[in-house]
Amino acid sequence: MYRIGRDGLDINKIGVKENDVTVFVFGEVDARVHILKQANEKKCEIKVVVKELVSSYIKSIIQNKSVCKSIKTIIMAVVPPTQACGLDNIPIFGTIEERINIVRLLNKNIHKECSKYNLIMLDVNDLYSKNNILDPELSDSCNHINMAYNDPIKKRLIDIIAS
Repeated sequence: MYRIGRDGLDINKIGVKENDVTVFVFGEVDARVHILKQANEKKCEIKVVVKELVSSYIKSIIQNKSVCKSIKTIIMAVVPPTQACGLDNIPIFGTIEERINIVRLLNKNIHKECSKYNLIMLDVNDLYSKNNILDPELSDSCNHINMAYNDPIKKRLIDIIAS
């Protein structure tokens, strides 16, 4: 999310063309690592960092939408955070409670920006969350939804695309 907002994204370079569907799936690493770290470094509230991050991210997506006017753009909500996955090379900043709050703030701001710019938001957290944490049985044993359990996401995407 941060890199897209900071550096932009040229969808032409990745082969997106008119009438395609684009699904933006970002934010897990931002919630797990960057947001709390940035708030501490800038000595500001987490909600300020989240608002700036989401605003830049959505603006970058909107710029691409203006290049390919007939693409259908879907922004996926940030998946619930996980407890430590046991891999030493996967950094985690903040407590699980802080990261749950960050994901909530991210998704609230994504929803607000999607409504503002008439973008579609896909939220599947109700399918994969257990007490606001990614259900370990449905995860890849770390930070992501296991590919074996992504059929509900596919169904929701198909429904959105068909509408």
